[in-house]
Amino acid sequence: MFDWVIGKTTAAETGVICGQLVSLAKAEIADRDTGLCLDTHSNTTSAHSGTLVTEHRETALCCIAHAALQKILHKSRFDDSSPLVDFFRFDLGEEWAAFIEAAKDLVGLILDTEASVTDFDMDEDQERLKSLRKPFLSLLAKAQAMVD
Repeated sequence: MFDWVIGKTTAAETGVICGQLVSLAKAEIADRDTGLCLDTHSNTTSAHSGTLVTEHRETALCCIAHAALQKILHKSRFDDSSPLVDFFRFDLGEEWAAFIEAAKDLVGLILDTEASVTDFDMDEDQERLKSLRKPFLSLLAKAQAMVD
C-alpha cells in the first residue's frame, strides 16, 4: 500500500496485489479446513472458515481505507500550515484546550459526511474553521511523517 500512497503504483496495480493477498489467505483457510474436516466437525469448520474469510476481507478493506487517508495526507505535506499556527497563537491565545476543541471540530468538518456546507454559513467561527481545513491537513501530514 505504501507504494500507492507515495505514487509509485496505480490503484489498479495495488488492487491486483490486494486481491491476490486476500485470495491467498482464502486458499490457506480452505487448505486448513480440508485437513481438519471430519464428518462431525464439517459444519463448524465451514462456519469458522466463513468468519475468517470475512475477517480477512475486512482487514484488507481497513488497510485500504487507512492508506487512502495517508495518500491524502501525503499530498498535503507541503501545504502551508502557518494559518493554523497563527489561529492558535492569535485567535486562541495559545490555549491548548481551545486548540484541542478546534482540532476536533476541524476533523468533524473534514470527515463528517452528514454535515452540509450550508450548515455553517451563518456562524463566523465555523467559517474561520472551514478556512483552516487545508492548513490542518498539512499539519496532520507533518505529524504523520514524524510517526513514519
